[in-house]
Amino acid sequence: MKAKRSTILALLVTVAIMTSTFAVLGTANAATPQTGKVTIDMDFVHDGNTYLAKASTTAKITTLSGQYVTSISGPVNTFNLTQGHYYVNALPQDTFISGIGSAITNATHMEIDVTTTPTIYTVNISASSAKTGHFKVIDVPAGSSVQVALSTTSGFNFFSTTLYNNLTSSSNETFNATVPSAGFFYANLTYEGSEYSVLETYGTGNINLYLNSSAVVSGVVKSAAGTYISPVSVVVVNTTLKTYQVFHFSTSYFTVVSNNDWKNQTLLVGSPGYQSWEISSPSAITHTLSIKLNMSKSDINYTYNLSSNPKYLNLSVGYYITNGTTMPTFGNSSVNSLYWQEKMDGTSIFSNTSLESYLSNLSLNNTANTININGYIYDLKSKGSATATSTLSYINGSVTFYYENSSITLSSVSSGFTVQVHTLPTRYLSGMVSYNYTFMYSFKNLSLTSSSLSLSSFMRFTNPVYIPTPTSNQTVRMTFSKANLPVITDADVSLYWKNMVSTNYLLNSSQNNTIFAIPINTSVSFNASGAYYNPSTGSNDYQKAHFSWYSQSSTYKNNGTYNATFFFNKQGTYAIYLNATSPQDMTNSTEFNVTVVNASPSVQYNISLSGKAIVTGTGDQTNVSVPQSSLLLFSAYRSSLKAAGYNVSLIYTWYLPSYTSSAKNVTYSFSTPYIKTHTLQTGYLNITSVVGTYSNVSFKFFVNDTTPPSPVITLTNATGVAVSQPVAGQVTYFSANTSSDPYYPESSLVYHWEVMYTNGTIASPGSSTYNIVGGSNNRSYIGLKVNTLDGLTVSLSATNPSKVTGFSNKTYLPIVDTSRLVVQGVYFPHALSQGSKSTVYVNVSNNGTATANNFTIYVYVNGKEVASEFYSKPLAVGSYMNVSFNMTPSSSGNLPFEFEASSSLQPSFYQTLSAFTSTHSVNPPAYRTPLIIGVVIAIIVVVGIVYYKVSSGGSKESKTTAIKKVDQKKNPPQKK
Repeated sequence: MKAKRSTILALLVTVAIMTSTFAVLGTANAATPQTGKVTIDMDFVHDGNTYLAKASTTAKITTLSGQYVTSISGPVNTFNLTQGHYYVNALPQDTFISGIGSAITNATHMEIDVTTTPTIYTVNISASSAKTGHFKVIDVPAGSSVQVALSTTSGFNFFSTTLYNNLTSSSNETFNATVPSAGFFYANLTYEGSEYSVLETYGTGNINLYLNSSAVVSGVVKSAAGTYISPVSVVVVNTTLKTYQVFHFSTSYFTVVSNNDWKNQTLLVGSPGYQSWEISSPSAITHTLSIKLNMSKSDINYTYNLSSNPKYLNLSVGYYITNGTTMPTFGNSSVNSLYWQEKMDGTSIFSNTSLESYLSNLSLNNTANTININGYIYDLKSKGSATATSTLSYINGSVTFYYENSSITLSSVSSGFTVQVHTLPTRYLSGMVSYNYTFMYSFKNLSLTSSSLSLSSFMRFTNPVYIPTPTSNQTVRMTFSKANLPVITDADVSLYWKNMVSTNYLLNSSQNNTIFAIPINTSVSFNASGAYYNPSTGSNDYQKAHFSWYSQSSTYKNNGTYNATFFFNKQGTYAIYLNATSPQDMTNSTEFNVTVVNASPSVQYNISLSGKAIVTGTGDQTNVSVPQSSLLLFSAYRSSLKAAGYNVSLIYTWYLPSYTSSAKNVTYSFSTPYIKTHTLQTGYLNITSVVGTYSNVSFKFFVNDTTPPSPVITLTNATGVAVSQPVAGQVTYFSANTSSDPYYPESSLVYHWEVMYTNGTIASPGSSTYNIVGGSNNRSYIGLKVNTLDGLTVSLSATNPSKVTGFSNKTYLPIVDTSRLVVQGVYFPHALSQGSKSTVYVNVSNNGTATANNFTIYVYVNGKEVASEFYSKPLAVGSYMNVSFNMTPSSSGNLPFEFEASSSLQPSFYQTLSAFTSTHSVNPPAYRTPLIIGVVIAIIVVVGIVYYKVSSGGSKESKTTAIKKVDQKKNPPQKK
């Protein structure tokens, strides 16, 4: 039955995956490491607990593996670190401490734990007061030199000097040096390429340093394979007093010096993990030794067995201890030899009585420190007889301890339980002590589901359980629960093959019908790491599970891990079977299908403009006609590839000029027409399936020109000088010769001119508009004489050979460059009578740009000139003048009198343009008109009113006017 689960687990990427033959598809999101605040307070102390002063030394912060993190300088530093464990390494120094004076401090090494809670750590740095010591190097050969360095036991050099001897015979050399007043220090001598180290303490008299070859033993240490071993320790044992001193060397070389010519002394040369080498007669050594050490391993095995009746628990302890391994739980474990460890303790471990006592001491009698089940503490009830075999080379023994707790019941452990076991780490002293722990139980269907120690991939999760060796003393917590079948989610199986183009290879994702598309004749790797889930541990512990794969009609490779490689050489749909066995020995099976695809996608495309299709097809297209600069829609969404009744994922790529897109539908416009390139522009569509099959379609586009020409209007006067506005009454030439087109020469453009009123209606040639005096409407230029001062709009169109037309419309206000006489008003001082000569007064102004040296005033009645009068008076620009004008009306009635002024220099149309019209009553001849006093009075009143209005100025539209002298001179208009 296929297992199901409702949630998708994140893929855990490990180093093991990175080195496998399968490339995991997908990554897990890494959480940002949290930091914590820590304060380091460094103090100088004496004898370990007597506070002296705040330390000003420098310390390095490193990881537990020794990687440098940062440096601090005392006495107090507060800073943030990523949470975790670190070492504070305070450096030794020769310094001055207030209260004790000159002092020498030791190196200090302390572990700290940085958590979310701010923590203060105090680093106590051992300091010793320093005093002057007197030194004598005895038997220095004549003419030689000796280098002397004094160092702490932690390796800090606080003094060095070179002694010269120029005598003809050997003698002694003396010197003084400041040394610790308490504790040990090393005197290191270098002479003729050899190094000697002597452990010394401060004394009130001289400290003698012997330089005598018979008192020196040196050597180099290698492994049995011939490689150099470091570090090295040399133990000098006083066989009579049963005391010893240990000398440490950081390299593979050692040199030790005796002050009594090795009387009653034995040397033990060792290195962690190796059996020591014993030199029983050091005084007989006359050359540098070459010592080879053999590796030494001792095992102490603890096996806990919880019986079917949980009240009883047994602990079996087995030992195999070689002579080259000292026991860390005994005293004097740094002596480099189990034999000499016995001697220092005054016991004999190799006797059966001592062995039983030894085993009992190592196995703690109180089980609260060793093991408990569900919090129940077991009491030691009895101990079996110890069995042992001992030789001068090893001890082989065992003993069983019996524990009981009457409170625990079967029901409390049969469905699951928690175990806590106290463990010791492997120790590398002289030889290696390896502590091994095993837990056994008698309940079925239970397995290990969690542990406080990281569970290695090769660790067993069922009975018996082998506990990984810890790195420090600790209590290991293990939980045993009912084991469940692992869950495999088929759709989360990931695939990989060389040169794959997409990871969207899933055709159907239901758990009962999962189908993947894969290529033919290709090695395809399947990875179940993200598809596996272990409900027994509540985690995706796929590294600890075992997988097996199988498929018919395929060659495949499988190494029992979460990935396998299959190869299919025929199209079709095939089943792949997968079994997954959890670390709890629970197995679940599933199957899913793969469809081998070798077909190419079926292509269908569409090119449309404004929702209307231009081209629809399935194959190559040539000479596709498209408009320039128009937004086209290119679509391939109807393309497809079917496999096993499902759509295979497709990848679309459009290649258009200077543009690439991977969308099914893209929009694009062609900026350059065919006329510019003189070649058809090309485009391509590539459709590739997830399995790598593909189809290509090519296009050739004929791009129609839609860019209009840019017509430009330029103006010149009759003499060819450029102007910006036409001059009223004169000829102005309008030219299109500076027009342009981005794709055609100017000479190929066709032009057309139109003249319009400002409201857009066509203005026909005439005396009140314009006259065409040169060129024509369909030539590149046209000459116009403007007969108005009103604005006119000149429109120029330019059409290129592609029949694309551009327009330019400009409105011009004609300017005046002569005098312009305007009749402002007329004053009739008395009634007019038919046939009688009358004098009227005309107000005329010069609104032009030049002085009128003389002028003529005309009067018209119903379009017929009835009188005129010439004036030789000059009229300046911007000024006006009241002149008398004589006329004799030839008819009576209400007559429209139109007064016009003209000058010889101004255009003739100014005369009517600037006329003043007034309707006035003309009486019949005098002998026919009765005198009526009332009428005369009325006329006088009216004349007075008219006289006032005329004197105030008037316009052509005025119906009744009068003339009044105005002293203020008008400002002339600005010439345009």
